[in-house]
Amino acid sequence: MDDDAAQNHYQLRRLVWSIQSSYGRLNLLMAICDNWRYRDEIVDSYEAELREKGTRCDRICLDLSQPSLKRSLQEHLEQQPELSTSLAAVVTVLGADELLGLRLNEDKSALERFLFSLQWTRESLREFKLPLVLWLTPRIATQLADQAPDFWSWRGGVFEFLQPIDWALAPEGSQSPEQPQSQNLLTANPTDVQQQIDDLLAQDPDSPLIASLYNSLGQAYERQFRYTDAEVAYRNAAQRREQ
Repeated sequence: MDDDAAQNHYQLRRLVWSIQSSYGRLNLLMAICDNWRYRDEIVDSYEAELREKGTRCDRICLDLSQPSLKRSLQEHLEQQPELSTSLAAVVTVLGADELLGLRLNEDKSALERFLFSLQWTRESLREFKLPLVLWLTPRIATQLADQAPDFWSWRGGVFEFLQPIDWALAPEGSQSPEQPQSQNLLTANPTDVQQQIDDLLAQDPDSPLIASLYNSLGQAYERQFRYTDAEVAYRNAAQRREQ
């Protein structure tokens, strides 16, 4: 293995062990990854392994309009009451990476509301007696530690997975309808990213890469302080991922 692959494998083994060692009690496990496709691959991997050993694996996604971890867990338990009596269970929490940090006409952005709710509802999470794997991006993890220090202090572990943002793109010299030309999407010009989106929509309108490109487009607009355009791009990314 190369260094990153070996480190990712080590982090995955730590995460699985942490989940298995905390059945029946609250354990907040912070998983960090900047590549949503690779994140989904990791989630599929540890859930498959745990299910083979009899573990119940549930997933929930934060409500983007009312981003509260406690509320999302409560609503899930109301729909799945047997979860609370499972001897071995884990809940994976997704959606934090899609929370917008833009306030627009609101007092607080969706991300700020989420972090605020974590800081002030920490104690009430005790009722959820099972391990929670909360997936974050590096940027959001930094903000969480800064703005919700009490919640962050409860963490049972931090697991960082490293994978380039263009991990799923074609190797140099090869092209396919699903794979736009590789470039550093985090520093791309909005016009270039939009062109990649248009090309991919024409070639393969159902490609899962389109959501990632829309997210990169939002970041590019945000760096230029074009917040209205950024919000449109982020919403397109969220809609694509939901589909």
